[in-house]
Amino acid sequence: MKEFLFEMLSYLTEYAKLIPVAFMFFGLEYVSKRRVIWTTVISTLLFAISVPWTQIPRSLFLTVLLMLSALFILKKKLQIVNVFVIYIYICILDMVINGFIMYLFGLNADNIKSGTLTYQLINMPTLVLVGLAMLLKYQRRRNITYQFSKSYTLMFALGGAAIVFYLTSIQLFAFSDSDMANRDLIALAMGICSLIFLVIMILLISNKSQNEILKKENEAASRMTAVLEEYYLMLLKKEEETKAFRHDMKSHLYCMSTLFDEGKTDECRSYLSDLTDRIKELKKSVDTGNDLVSAVINDLSAKYPDVDFTWKGHMPEGLSLSSYDICTVFSNIMKNAYEAASASEEKNVEAIVKTYNTNLLIIVKNSSSTVPVTDGDRFISGKAEEGHGYGIRNVQECVRNLNGEFDLKFDEGIVTTEVLIPDVLSSVCV
Repeated sequence: MKEFLFEMLSYLTEYAKLIPVAFMFFGLEYVSKRRVIWTTVISTLLFAISVPWTQIPRSLFLTVLLMLSALFILKKKLQIVNVFVIYIYICILDMVINGFIMYLFGLNADNIKSGTLTYQLINMPTLVLVGLAMLLKYQRRRNITYQFSKSYTLMFALGGAAIVFYLTSIQLFAFSDSDMANRDLIALAMGICSLIFLVIMILLISNKSQNEILKKENEAASRMTAVLEEYYLMLLKKEEETKAFRHDMKSHLYCMSTLFDEGKTDECRSYLSDLTDRIKELKKSVDTGNDLVSAVINDLSAKYPDVDFTWKGHMPEGLSLSSYDICTVFSNIMKNAYEAASASEEKNVEAIVKTYNTNLLIIVKNSSSTVPVTDGDRFISGKAEEGHGYGIRNVQECVRNLNGEFDLKFDEGIVTTEVLIPDVLSSVCV
C-alpha cells in the first residue's frame, strides 16, 4: 500500500510539472478548462488502476500516460511534439537537481529507488521551480510565445534526448557502489555541464519568444501607423471642408431667405434638408480623447456607414497602457461589434468609457441577430474565413495579462462586452 501511494504521488508530481508549464507557461492551446479537469481526474484514476498490473516499466508507463493526457487536452494535436520536448527538459532539470542533492548528501542509486520517500523528496524542488516560474510569468504579464519552426523543435528534442541519456549513464555509474576515485566529482561536473546546457536552451527560448513578441508589436504598430495616417488626413480634410462650409454659410442663409420670401417653401425646405445632411456629414468624425481609439472608430465608421454609432465618455490622459494593448482591445472589440451590427436589423453600436479611481472600464453594446458562439470558455466566430475567432481570444489574453476582467453577454438581441483594466491611470479619477 505504501509503495502504491508513492507511485500515485510520483504521477501527480510529474503531472503538476508538465501540464501547467505546457499550457500556462508556454501558452499551448487547450480545448477547455472542463476538459483539463476531467482529463486530470480520469488519467489519475487510470494510473491508479493500471500501475499495479502493468508489465511496462513504471517511468515509461508514466510518460506515455502523461503524453496521452496532454494529447486529449490539446486543441492542436500536432503540438504534442512540443509537449514531449518540454517534458524532456523538465526531466533534465530533475536529473540535474537530483545529481546535486545526491552529491551533497552522499546518496547512491539504492537510496532513491522509486517508491521511497527520498525519491519523492528529491523530485519536489523542480515542482517548486515550476511554481516560481509561473509566478514570475504572472508578475511580468508576458506570454512565452512557443512558435518555433520544425528545425528548432528537432534541435531541442535531439539535444535534450542526448543530454538525458548521457546524464542518466553518468549518474548510474557515478552513484553506484563503484569504488572508482572521484566518481562523485565526475557526476557533479556532468551535472554542471547539463545545467549550463539547460540555461542556454532557456535563454534561446526566451530570446526567440521576445523576438516573436517584438515582431507582433512591430506589425501592430505598422498597421496602426497606417490607420493613424488615414485618420489625420481625414481630420485635415474635414477641417478644410468645415472652413469651406462656414465660408459659404452666409450665402446659404441668403439663398434660403430669398426662397422663403418668394413663397417657394418646398424649395426652401429641400434646401434646408440638404444643408442639414451636409452638417451631419461634417460632424461624423468621433473624438474619443485618444487618437488611436478615434482612428480605429472612424476607420470602422467609414467601412460600415449603415451602422449608427454612439460614443459616451472620454479616454483619460496618462494611461499606462501601451499602444499595442490599446489597439488589441479596441480594434478587436469594435470590429466585432460593427460586423455584428451591420448584419443585424437595428444596426446600432454604443461604446462607453468610464474611470473608477485608477481603473478603466470599457463597455461596448451592439445589436446582433445571432448569439455569440462559445467553445468551452472561449468565444469563437461564425465567420468562414481563416483566422476566425482570434479577435476576442486576443482581447481575453491581453486583458488577462493586464490582470483585468473580460465579460461578454447576449440578451434580447444586444451583445454587451465589458472590459475592466485595473491600475492604468497615473492619478485617481472619479
